[in-house]
Amino acid sequence: MTAARRWDPLARMFEPVAQQWALYFQMQRYFRFSDYYEQDASLLRYWRGNYYEYEDGCYQELPLDDLKTKLISFLHHPGPAFTENSCQNVTRHLLADILENLKYTSRLMVPSRKEMPCWLLEDDEIPISGPVIAMADGLLSLEEGLMGEEEPLHPFSANYFTTIKLPYEYNHEASCPKWLTFLQEIFNEDSGRMALLQEWFGYCLLPDTSLHKFLLAVGPGANGKSVVFRVLTELLGRE
Repeated sequence: MTAARRWDPLARMFEPVAQQWALYFQMQRYFRFSDYYEQDASLLRYWRGNYYEYEDGCYQELPLDDLKTKLISFLHHPGPAFTENSCQNVTRHLLADILENLKYTSRLMVPSRKEMPCWLLEDDEIPISGPVIAMADGLLSLEEGLMGEEEPLHPFSANYFTTIKLPYEYNHEASCPKWLTFLQEIFNEDSGRMALLQEWFGYCLLPDTSLHKFLLAVGPGANGKSVVFRVLTELLGRE
């Protein structure tokens, strides 16, 4: 028996394993060069047991079944950018192995110790200092806005890990005369209570709860409490 014939059964035995590794590296290429990767940032993240997909300025949780559908579609039809053969026999075990390896890829994994929202960059690479709010048209730097900077709004970045984006655009020239008139009426022109409510609204915009404070709205009915909290709901976004 020749050496080639002796090794042939062994090669056939390890062929599925070799194919699995080839597919795994193919998936690595997919998530680096496909629609899930742009501007030196991954658009798919794995954090605390869940996948998150970046779209339109923020991340949204991606159900595992949806991700499996995307993976199976790619494995069947890898496209012209990938020279490897497609895989028609996508088994449950193969898919599970790819997902298990994929979630620990450094470009996808977000350390569990991180709290959302956060930057997925080194400290010296973060482009915006201080608190950031994702608006409908970009990332708003609160520090720059309070300091009166002309352009406190920055482009969206997939390196800013957040699932929250306010549903309206930033407008530094916006005014609210009807709102101010309403507050003067319900607070009997008490500027102190108006300032407190403004401070509370601003506090609700931040993910930070280190002040350990909450607000109680006490009083009889029909005095504006429901209107105030409906406005706060619209300000923060219903989601």
